[in-house]
Amino acid sequence: MTRVIDMHNHMVAPEVVTFLEREGERYATRIIEREGKRFFLIQDAALRPLTDRISQTEARLGDMDAEGVDIQAVSCVPFLMYPEVTPELGLTIARINNDALVAACAKYPDRFVPLASVPLQDPPAAAAELAGRRDPAKCTRAGTRRAPVCRVLGSGGGIADGGLHPSV
Repeated sequence: MTRVIDMHNHMVAPEVVTFLEREGERYATRIIEREGKRFFLIQDAALRPLTDRISQTEARLGDMDAEGVDIQAVSCVPFLMYPEVTPELGLTIARINNDALVAACAKYPDRFVPLASVPLQDPPAAAAELAGRRDPAKCTRAGTRRAPVCRVLGSGGGIADGGLHPSV
């Protein structure tokens, strides 16, 4: 039997929303309500919807079935990588996100696979966060598979930047 895997999906688990409601000021992000709908307001400029489909695995299942998708690999929405924050804040949000995605995907392990996020503004911490989630006996300790890198970070460096290749 061939399984259909959708590799590009974003999710903001409820634990991340709760964290940003409490600590969002440190990340220049607020959760706001307008006309009965919730949104992320990022740096007082970008508005992103906060819906069940972006934050609840259960809300995705019907769409997946209708589209013939067996498995979704889910990662954080790109703004949650917060390249402009300190490495410590980047690591904090990455860990909260990773743990929350693992928990959300564990409800339906045959339908969802979590992808880790890492603080790319600190390559050694990013590598350590990802390496710390690995367990050869289980593929990964906490259930995350890989970490997507979705944008160029820092002052002109990109994915080929030698700083992103630390020895851990």
